[in-house]
Amino acid sequence: METVKACYVSREMLSMPIEGNHIAARRLIAAAEGAGIEPYILTIETGKEHPSVPRNWEVIGSGTIPSSDLFGPRVILALNDLFKLVGLSIKAKSSDCQLVHVLNVSKEAYLLVHSLVRVKKPLLTHFFHSSYTLNDDIFMIRNLALRAGMYGRAANNHALTVNMSLHRFLVDELGARPENVHFAPCPIDTDTFRPLESKEDLRKKYGLPQDSLIIAYVGSLSPARGLFDIIRAFPDILSHVPEALLYVSYPKRAGEEDHEKHLYSLCGDLQQRGKIVLDGPSKSVQEIYSLVDVVALPFVRPYWVDPPLILLEAMSSGAVVVATPVGAMAEVLRDHDNAYVIKPGDPSALAETIVEVLEDPGAARRVALSARGTVVRDYSYDAVGKRLLTIYDSILN
Repeated sequence: METVKACYVSREMLSMPIEGNHIAARRLIAAAEGAGIEPYILTIETGKEHPSVPRNWEVIGSGTIPSSDLFGPRVILALNDLFKLVGLSIKAKSSDCQLVHVLNVSKEAYLLVHSLVRVKKPLLTHFFHSSYTLNDDIFMIRNLALRAGMYGRAANNHALTVNMSLHRFLVDELGARPENVHFAPCPIDTDTFRPLESKEDLRKKYGLPQDSLIIAYVGSLSPARGLFDIIRAFPDILSHVPEALLYVSYPKRAGEEDHEKHLYSLCGDLQQRGKIVLDGPSKSVQEIYSLVDVVALPFVRPYWVDPPLILLEAMSSGAVVVATPVGAMAEVLRDHDNAYVIKPGDPSALAETIVEVLEDPGAARRVALSARGTVVRDYSYDAVGKRLLTIYDSILN
């Protein structure tokens, strides 16, 4: 088979926010390149100029339409977006790439511009969420576009999902052509996220006690992710395992200040006693997965990237994971095989399961080993890259 040349369309890839869809997009490009796919990346960037642009990358629309008294800020923002999307579509049209793979750009606006300039190439639109989140406000326009049949119906219009729930939704509920809807999971760098041997050294590096049994939570403070259930469960865990310690690593995100205040109010005396450690984001989150005894991810409801990258990263790192089968997480988790699975929103069941993990380290190690095997087999760069190559080939032929 000849080398496939793919044009990847995205947004804010050189100044990435701390968001799962941007991280997943970068990893997908890396997996594709590793499979022999030749990438050409068009990225819409805002704000400052980017003096260092990687090879095969091109920045679209670093300039903006100046503000005017005639239009409000939202109108100017929309005009700027449209201006950049037109430039992006022209670049995609004139490139020698065989297909256009849209990652995390404004998909509805891009699809409109794609039609206007008649890019005569197959269009593959990538969705990182599941059908469970379509009623969220952030997906309102996308939901309308999906229900209007904008994806997966026309002969040259394809959709790519990272879970089977949205795949089924597009085909069974919205009437997309089955041959135009494809599935490839988010790739995980299994060389970076791997088990590390130096637990004692890592605990010393993070200032954590060697003799504690450490439970970790990593991620946003959004209530959807279940951190507050862990806090509520922790006193019960301590009553059975007095040497337990809870370590929380979270990013300082705008808009989560109230959640942070609530977190500190819930922790109270336990934090003062050193039984709960609240920390900022870690640059080497894989180290956290290797220094703790269990990672708790009791999501209450599906999140925007589904299954969440943090689940797959922890499993790839050989961590023992306690999680809930919400959304597409149910497609990954197998109870007492590659994870410990509990029902969402149940602090008592969460405490009971974490105690089980801490009191039976032999069984926990077997589950952790299976978790690592699951990710290497199905979610590694190599596995996803090969799947992408097969999908591209089917689209082009």
